[in-house]
Amino acid sequence: MISYFKERYQINEKQIFAVGTSGGGHMAYKLALTMPERFRAIAALIANLPDTNNIDCEEKRRAMPVMIVNGTADKTNPYEGGEVITNNISLGLVRSTDQTFAYWSSLAGYKGEPQMEKLSDNDPKDGKTIEKYTFKKKRKPEVTLLKVINGKHDYPNDIDVHLEAWEFFKRSLK
Repeated sequence: MISYFKERYQINEKQIFAVGTSGGGHMAYKLALTMPERFRAIAALIANLPDTNNIDCEEKRRAMPVMIVNGTADKTNPYEGGEVITNNISLGLVRSTDQTFAYWSSLAGYKGEPQMEKLSDNDPKDGKTIEKYTFKKKRKPEVTLLKVINGKHDYPNDIDVHLEAWEFFKRSLK
């Protein structure tokens, strides 16, 4: 697809991003694991990295900007890790969201605690709040987790996750 768009639309190969939701989030992770040199940054929404016994690709283990958005009450993509089940079909095991965040953070060389910020609760009726955890330093890729407290396998109403991803991608260009 990258070659197609480059040939047809003369895209800038240094500004290719991947964003995906649920299975698309797993796809974004796989692109980052196997082709990190082709992508500037990724955003995985409602998805965790596969567990080590469920990876079907060779990891290049290269640091890159990654944004994760996951809900703590998600039964399909369990925040604490475990089996992903959809339509009564098992899609295998995933790591926890914290392990997924730690994977990308450690590749980027971060240690210690990320900066934490509570985002505005713009929809108090939905019962969800968002905590934003960020590792960000000069000459290192940003790694951000938006932890949606009480979030299920859906988007929070408090923010537009796609606009958040776009802002994240724009920061990766600096």
